[in-house]
Amino acid sequence: MQYYPVCKFTEVGFGEGKAVEVEGRQIALFNAGGKLYAIDNRCPHMSAPLHDGSLEGKTIVCRLHFWEFDITTGQSTNQPGQCVKTYPVKIERGVVKVAIEADTQL
Repeated sequence: MQYYPVCKFTEVGFGEGKAVEVEGRQIALFNAGGKLYAIDNRCPHMSAPLHDGSLEGKTIVCRLHFWEFDITTGQSTNQPGQCVKTYPVKIERGVVKVAIEADTQL
């Protein structure tokens, strides 16, 4: 697993999301209570971007059809069996890094 720099920590405000790209993947970063989480930036329903949804605690609500996902696990909280991929995040010297497995296919 390799970590890739995506932005500065200060670029993701409290309670906000930000779209970033890592190795061709569209990823949504969220700042929930000062901790950053990363998930796929596409809702599995109709591929709407999740980074601009409504963040309620640790739940992101897709703005298109209101599907909800726990940003810590990727599991949907209102659509049983649906999920989005999560990614490890770390901050080094103020730089946010997201991990992608080297052998993961797009």
